[in-house]
Amino acid sequence: MRTRSQERQVGPDNNRYQSQRNNQQEQAANYVPIDSELLNSESNGQIGAWYNELTAETEAISSEESDTVSESSTDTYYIFDKNAIIRSEENNFASTGTKIPQWSAVKVIETSENGKYIKVESVSDSAQVWWTSKSNAVKSDTSSDSASYKVLYNDVDLLSAPGEKEGTEKLEDNCDYQILQSFTSTEGDYAQIKYVDGEESLGWIKDASANLATGAAITRRDTMEDLKKYLEDQLETAKSKTGEDKISFVQGMLYQIEQFSENIAKDPPIYPVIANLDRNPSFSEADDIAKGTSVPHELTGIVRGFIEITEFKPAEEVSTVSEESNVVVEAGQNETTPPSRENDPQQLEAWLEGGLNAPAQEQTAATESAAEEPQRIVGGSQHSNIDWNSRLGVPQYRTQSDNLSIPEATCNVTTMAMTLEKLGNSRSDVITAIEAKMVEGVENPNLDNLWETKAEAYFKAITTAAVNTKYRKLRGGEEGLVGKENDLAKIFKDHGQMEDLIDFYLYLRDNSVSNRILLLASNNYNDSVPEEINDLNFENEGAFDTKKIDLETSPFTAKEKMAIKKTLNSGGSVVLSIRHKGLNTDGHIVSVQSITSEGLIVDDPYGSHCEDYIYGNSGDLFKDKGGKKRRSQYNYRNVPKSSSDSDLTKRDFTATAAQNLEENESRGKNQLMKWEMFNKSKKHQGVFFAKYIILYEKN
Repeated sequence: MRTRSQERQVGPDNNRYQSQRNNQQEQAANYVPIDSELLNSESNGQIGAWYNELTAETEAISSEESDTVSESSTDTYYIFDKNAIIRSEENNFASTGTKIPQWSAVKVIETSENGKYIKVESVSDSAQVWWTSKSNAVKSDTSSDSASYKVLYNDVDLLSAPGEKEGTEKLEDNCDYQILQSFTSTEGDYAQIKYVDGEESLGWIKDASANLATGAAITRRDTMEDLKKYLEDQLETAKSKTGEDKISFVQGMLYQIEQFSENIAKDPPIYPVIANLDRNPSFSEADDIAKGTSVPHELTGIVRGFIEITEFKPAEEVSTVSEESNVVVEAGQNETTPPSRENDPQQLEAWLEGGLNAPAQEQTAATESAAEEPQRIVGGSQHSNIDWNSRLGVPQYRTQSDNLSIPEATCNVTTMAMTLEKLGNSRSDVITAIEAKMVEGVENPNLDNLWETKAEAYFKAITTAAVNTKYRKLRGGEEGLVGKENDLAKIFKDHGQMEDLIDFYLYLRDNSVSNRILLLASNNYNDSVPEEINDLNFENEGAFDTKKIDLETSPFTAKEKMAIKKTLNSGGSVVLSIRHKGLNTDGHIVSVQSITSEGLIVDDPYGSHCEDYIYGNSGDLFKDKGGKKRRSQYNYRNVPKSSSDSDLTKRDFTATAAQNLEENESRGKNQLMKWEMFNKSKKHQGVFFAKYIILYEKN
């Protein structure tokens, strides 16, 4: 990375911007890298006028109907076409069989009468003169833009000349730069840059429009950093509190976060004045109105910390449960009939809390206790009737290691659960979708019966499909579960994890447990699940725009980074598929939480990763470099709780247990996957580390 002495570092200085830039910055809305559709937008907050003029000039140069270039022009052009044939003026501009070196800097000194060919002179050697097609050259504009830019990522190569594949130095992401000259071509857009306070060129960068930012982009980045610091301090305050004071404070903070997130999502964004934020905010469930917005992706990790506090009760509130009140797990062991959900929901809640064998007097006491408090949503807050994860678009971190359905092979449904929560969908929404699927074509359906019979068939189908492969059985073949499919079916609706319920929903389509394979698969992937969960009757089909971008043949480019940033900025969700076995093309699915200058922040359902991993070398993402032992011998893979509790509602595969993960169960949470891991990836069997990304945008 290119470094500077301390005294030469400079910060943003908005007074340096031209007056015409001020209007653009005032209108700027989102911190989004621009693409060809956004170049003319006044709201993108990134490279603007110089790029627009440049594009128009390029189009003119590429057209055979364009005006001829002035012979007296002193402008610099670049030969961007690698097949720029040298032509003979004496032989009617026929090919000489030789080419001008690609990226040669030239000046145009003459144009043919028909305007198709130009005579160029090398800038570095005036003795080098050639005729070539006009469309092979692109004009480099000397920039009149005095704006100060920052580079968005710390892996941007500084090139000594356009067209170089990589440089020996990287740009710093905390310095201010200005553009000296720039051009665009079919190979990308290039800019020659210097420090704001410098005179000499530092060199060139490729994909300048996606890698440089100013105005709104920098405002957002700086504001998010300040908000993170504020929230970190407030989270520490929350942790220092106890009992109801703690919960009241946390819920007030979540409501405050929702309010300023709503304003940040506006066009143009309205950022909070941090000094004016209430340090002791309040929240009233009685007066609560959801804002229908998402927390900015940059704040996801820290906001998740607040939500996690609401998902359990303080120690002084937790009541002891009789060891005798256990759920039946052996067939025919004093089973009782559950109360009706429709006729007596409070009795059902008491029944679930007390266990299938709870004595009548214990059930009565539990019922009276339940009547004193509003019902809570399974998988949501334990202190209000709110699922803050889906409401704020902050997914609960989910590990596949505790799944009922094949822990080793369900990164797809686990990632989809996080995707749905990011898009505003809860476990309750999945339940609704399942029940809608269950009653299709059924006259006078009995939901309780359908849940039990279909869930039992689903669990048995998993076991059957596994044949003799232990890890593909229920819970990875955990001792004591096979044969208890009926007992699991009884508690599935009220205690099943969101990811297992999604897998069940996919099974219900055609009674196949292999449907999960196509959920986020490389080929023929199923992109309809978020649509279906949101809109069961497809009355508003098109609520989401889903797009898959293949990354098979190159490392991450600025174009893909731009697509990720744009999607996340707009409140959408991003899924990433990677190759995790060194010399094997098998894929793994992770949820992209955020994008930073250093890399991608991901929630990996399998665990953390070895930072030295390089695809194309022998190795494993979840083992130490050069590691030869099984993955369980390294501290990367999530480790599920080991439990033989006869009460299935207290086992590791329940929604409640998933909300209270221990440290070694959540190793894959908030993981930085550095750009270096993608850039140093080696091409192996024709492919690279990243396989593809899937973008889910709200329309």
